[in-house]
Amino acid sequence: MMKLTTLAGVAAVCQGLALVAPSVDDFDAAILRQTKMHRMDLPAVPRQSKEARQAALDLSSRIIHDHNRNPNRTYDMRYNAMSDFSDDEYHALLNTRPDFVPHELSAGHHRWSHETSVQQSAAAATGSYPAAIDWSTKDGGKYATPVKNQGICGSCWAFTAASVIESMTAIASNTQAIPLSVEQILSCSTSLQHVQSGYANKMISSAKGCNGGMTFLAFEYLKQKAPHGLTCNALSPYRMQITTDADAATSALCTDVDVVSQWSSSTSYLNIQNSQDEVIKALQNGPLSISIDASGAGFRHYGGGIYDARDCKSDGVTVDHAVMLMGYGETDDGQLYWIVRNSWGTMWGENGQMRMKRTLSPASPSGPCNAFLYATQPSGLTQVGTSQCIAAAAAVPQDAVSMSFVPPSGLFFGVASALVVLGVGSLAAGEWRLKRAFPRQTYVESFLNHQLPNRAQLVAHMAKKKIKADALV
Repeated sequence: MMKLTTLAGVAAVCQGLALVAPSVDDFDAAILRQTKMHRMDLPAVPRQSKEARQAALDLSSRIIHDHNRNPNRTYDMRYNAMSDFSDDEYHALLNTRPDFVPHELSAGHHRWSHETSVQQSAAAATGSYPAAIDWSTKDGGKYATPVKNQGICGSCWAFTAASVIESMTAIASNTQAIPLSVEQILSCSTSLQHVQSGYANKMISSAKGCNGGMTFLAFEYLKQKAPHGLTCNALSPYRMQITTDADAATSALCTDVDVVSQWSSSTSYLNIQNSQDEVIKALQNGPLSISIDASGAGFRHYGGGIYDARDCKSDGVTVDHAVMLMGYGETDDGQLYWIVRNSWGTMWGENGQMRMKRTLSPASPSGPCNAFLYATQPSGLTQVGTSQCIAAAAAVPQDAVSMSFVPPSGLFFGVASALVVLGVGSLAAGEWRLKRAFPRQTYVESFLNHQLPNRAQLVAHMAKKKIKADALV
């Protein structure tokens, strides 16, 4: 398992050391520095008192330290962007759950037409599939946009839906994935209330913006708007809240947008319930949206390794968070895992992703953390005009650089000219290397990926403050 660095720069702790939590001031200073760097224009976020946040940091420190002392652990815990959240604040983010699951159909609820609903079958034939697949890296990451950060808004369902649509559109078109508008989904789907799903248990859910929803509602919204579709994030950026328009359904955001991913009459989406075989089969075509129980400390503080899913519910009932299932794989020593992508920024987990324990015969048909309970995947999406999105993404203002110009002459002119040529050549070489190393970093990451500092920046900041671990006597 990879050796991972903690927020305070302590790479590993032994039984004789106590991890000292960072102060709220240090935590905030790093966040402020990062948000200024990336010019975030976001609503103010109400938080608890400084004392309460420090208490939360102290508690996170103890949980992380106690877990990482276990020599038999399969994963590490680490500080992340939510380390100063109280339990109430953390659980307030987890809003992906049904309104209710009826034992029988109730009158007065909408019933939309769904194409496929699959249940577990002992005789299900899965066929022969690759031993591993990862859509986050396939073809140089062409089919996945950068990891996003939902901020303090219960919008994981909309982020997950948009991300799956991004990938499935790119796969169908064999093009680079483009970040789509989460804001459009949040603001324009609020009319979907008490909608019955196509899952076998007839789960019912409502689109509530930052207060939650299930991912199938995003697909229902697009299905109703066909042949409309989603615009890109560059033209309708995420604001961590729904539009303030009194009539969101008729606002320009919902009725007059430049569509990038188009939902047509031939587009459909697959619903999978309680079937690992069907999940693996669907992953051959692209990522899925799944709903899980993320209430456990292991998921909350996950820092890397194979998450064993021991502290989450796999009861076939409980879900509270939506994530992407990007694929599956196996470590060199034979540990099987699922590849889960979160929307909590790159500071969480392994650069925003998790490897979750996978077994050939799961103990529960709903899978680890109920990952197979509500799995969904759209198909038949079409990518249309993208030029405006690319232009808008490229139009992000850069820092102004003032340079005084002195007309050179003689020897100075020759030296200056040579330096200019060398500089331009070096810059071109650097750009080529960057493009080669990060082929998918084509578009500006304006989904709050940088609202909070990444781990390396925060470690460097804390090191400057000379925060150290104190030895217990």
